[in-house]
Formats: sequence, C-alpha cells, structure tokens
Amino acid sequence: MTPHLIEAPLQWVRPADPPPFRSPLPERAQEHVRAAAIVVGLMLCTALAASLAPHPDATPIPAVIAP
Repeated sequence: MTPHLIEAPLQWVRPADPPPFRSPLPERAQEHVRAAAIVVGLMLCTALAASLAPHPDATPIPAVIAP
C-alpha cells in the first residue's frame, strides 16, 4: 500500500434529481405522435396475427395416430 493514499470509508452520495422532462413538441403535435404510435402498434399486432394464422389455401397436415 502506498503511504500517500488515505483510506476513507465509502459513502453513497445520492445524485441530484434530473429536471422534469419537457417535450420540445407543442401539445397538438404530441397528440398526433401519440395517435400515430397507437395506429402503428395496431398495424403491427394485425400483421403478427395474420402471420400466425394458417393460410386459407394450405392443406391440413393429417394427424398421425399410433395404433
């Protein structure tokens, strides 16, 4: 250990609270962004549901049942 270092107990210093978030957009633009995000989310959910659904022209796979 080097003699020029002073050992001190570690103390937790609480960081200062950040300033409250203020959007640079006006209120009307925030509403439009929020509405667009909802529409995009619904479109993604619809696309996911459509990709998971079986295709209407697909032939069903027969179940193999052991005797």
